[in-house]
Amino acid sequence: MNCDMKRSISLYSYQDEYYDGKLDLEGCLRETAKTGATGVELLAEQMIKKFPLPIETEEFREQWFGWLEKYHLTPSCYDAFLENRIFDNRTLCLGEQINMMKRDIRLASLLGFHNLRTLVSTPMEVIEGSLAYAQQMATEYSNLIVQQQAEIEQLEAERIAAEEEARRQAEAEAAAAAEEAARQEAEEEAAQEQENQEDQYDENTDEEDQEEISEDGEYTEDDGYTEDEDSDSEDSSDDENTDSSDDESTSDSSDGVEYDEYGNVIDSDNTVNPEDVDTSSSSSSSSSGSGSSIVDYALQFVGNPYVWGGTSLTSGADCSGFTQSVYAQFGYSLPRTSYEQQNWGTEVSYADAQPGDLICYGGHVAIYMGNGQIVHASNSQDGIKISNDATYRTILSVRRPS
Repeated sequence: MNCDMKRSISLYSYQDEYYDGKLDLEGCLRETAKTGATGVELLAEQMIKKFPLPIETEEFREQWFGWLEKYHLTPSCYDAFLENRIFDNRTLCLGEQINMMKRDIRLASLLGFHNLRTLVSTPMEVIEGSLAYAQQMATEYSNLIVQQQAEIEQLEAERIAAEEEARRQAEAEAAAAAEEAARQEAEEEAAQEQENQEDQYDENTDEEDQEEISEDGEYTEDDGYTEDEDSDSEDSSDDENTDSSDDESTSDSSDGVEYDEYGNVIDSDNTVNPEDVDTSSSSSSSSSGSGSSIVDYALQFVGNPYVWGGTSLTSGADCSGFTQSVYAQFGYSLPRTSYEQQNWGTEVSYADAQPGDLICYGGHVAIYMGNGQIVHASNSQDGIKISNDATYRTILSVRRPS
């Protein structure tokens, strides 16, 4: 047979220690807990000084329940004395005895007791007269327990709701922060992409600027010298010829040496009339038929305008736009700028140059015709033209279509 047995100790067991001052009320509860008991029986009239007044105060009751919680004890039984001889000249009547019993029932309830033990001398009429009140107190206590339990459940529900709201708020804030971080990252990436595009545009513009011939006839090259157009070169030569101390000017005037628009010495006018070009010599060279075809195709645009940044063979092109458009007709895809075209195709030496090869200078490109001649988009004054001396400027590279 299984029994759920619990041990309860009456504080009356410690009355000697209590009266001798060795233990106070809390000390009695502490010693009870040391025995392993979980219940306590209280004889209030003996163990509570100035009984019953302290029990009526909230301060004492808070202290009492604090001790019970501290020592893990449960109120098990309240002992009631029916003292019917409190007066010297008479005993208490039945009604007074019932009222005293009701008082003990109420005090027991205030201290958390559900059981009340009376002396054997207590008349049955007193017990029976107190039953209705005891039932009332039990009902009120039950209602109080229900009310307190409801309040506890309400508080717990509010706590859970507050935690859930805090969790949702934290998730919403985290999501908003992540969205903001993603937006900022996207903006930064877009700004970086825009900056990269602008930097690339600036680089391309700088490369194109190297090919541009300015309106005053100056052409700025990578190799560091400034070239003038024919008219400015002639003016410069005239100015230099006036200086008798300039040996080069003297050589010009005395030897009849001519300079092209870039300031390079040539044997004769480097600009050639298309009708004077001997195409048979280029065709009979060691070049492939494709190279000669490239030259023949390019020659038909001689005389058309030079337009910086242009790629039209009829409306106007710059040097790299001219070569790019000509070679495109034969299935070759050239980069856009003269700087990039220096790395296109297969490099050969100028000694092995053939018609249709690409002649690369600093910031300028041309198509080799053979016999030392080139066809190229020269400048805004001459447009697309033929030049007699391919070496009129320093050749950086010769590239063969491949």
